[in-house]
Amino acid sequence: MATWQMTPPDEVLLPENDRRQAKSYAEWVVPAVLRSSLLRPDETNWSIRAMSLEELAPYQEISTLVEQLEHVQKLEKIDVPVNSHVKEIVESAFSYQYPHLLATETAAKQTVTELKRAEQLERAAFETTYRQTTYYRTPQFFGPVLSGAERGTVLHLAMQLYEPDITLTQQIDQWEATERITPIEATTMREATAQLQGFLDSEIGRLFDERLRTNHVYRELPFTYKIEAARFRKDWTGPSDDAVMQGIVDCLIQDGESYILLDYKSDQIVTTEVGQTPADVLRDRYATQLNLYQEALEAILHIRISRKVIYAFALEETIDLV
Repeated sequence: MATWQMTPPDEVLLPENDRRQAKSYAEWVVPAVLRSSLLRPDETNWSIRAMSLEELAPYQEISTLVEQLEHVQKLEKIDVPVNSHVKEIVESAFSYQYPHLLATETAAKQTVTELKRAEQLERAAFETTYRQTTYYRTPQFFGPVLSGAERGTVLHLAMQLYEPDITLTQQIDQWEATERITPIEATTMREATAQLQGFLDSEIGRLFDERLRTNHVYRELPFTYKIEAARFRKDWTGPSDDAVMQGIVDCLIQDGESYILLDYKSDQIVTTEVGQTPADVLRDRYATQLNLYQEALEAILHIRISRKVIYAFALEETIDLV
């Protein structure tokens, strides 16, 4: 202490020699504190006492924890006594698996198409639906060309916009002139006029036209329906849960006290199984879809659907589903 007090108080810094010869932090800190007391005796009131190792133990523990934390931040291994209970808790937390993993892999909102895919009824559709008749790329000088799926959407649009008592040709011209359809959609409709007229001349088409006149046809009817999530997954396990199913019905025709569910299809059926007709392919492919439409509409609208019909534009055929 006497040595520390010998430091000249009029110097701003500790003498360089004192700083070099310091063997501990105390030999830097204490002279500075004493010099501060000598320079400003009225503002400082310091007390100095020696602390035992027992008193310093908590601070040493904190210092050790800080050092360990630095290792942890660097993802370095630290040597600490193993607490079996803590080890068990940590291992249990990191090895936990949610018991209902299938629920995490199943969307809470599904479409009818996704459910149809889950039941593996759409495999053939992916292989043959809208298949091009040639694998050569269409030359660019022909201009934009719609895909098979886009062409099917255009045919749906024509039936959505159609009104009775005006010829299809006149209506297509009007839709294009008023920009309800694009030029390429108008061209596609004109090319498919025979197929569209074929539908209107069919038994279901004549009924469609007749009910339009009395406002008993509902077109492009969207719906949202609650369904058990287990129906989306054949491998579902655990408690049941609910999901939301969405879809759009092409056409619903009121026929007396009941209704007819009509769905348009433009699939090109390229291959069939032995003994199976193209109509059978479409019937098998879309049975689940129309059954779900029937279930949802009957539950939501409290109606009875007595007939489910597919009209195949490519086949120019009406296909009834049981």
